[in-house]
Amino acid sequence: MSHVLEVKNIEKYYGNKSNLTKAIDNISFQVEEGEFVGIMGASGSGKTTLLNCISTIDRVTCRTDYN
Repeated sequence: MSHVLEVKNIEKYYGNKSNLTKAIDNISFQVEEGEFVGIMGASGSGKTTLLNCISTIDRVTCRTDYN
């Protein structure tokens, strides 16, 4: 089977140098053709941020972007 989606090492930070919040920390996964995937987690755990990054609504960032 082939990958229809591959996510590698996604990180997303919000804020600025003095007040940095990590929303997503090094997320990686693959979705194969024919698979169903569910994203679960507590409120505020980064589910929407992850989907926004995958769909390019938000830009993926990393801590070095703020140094």
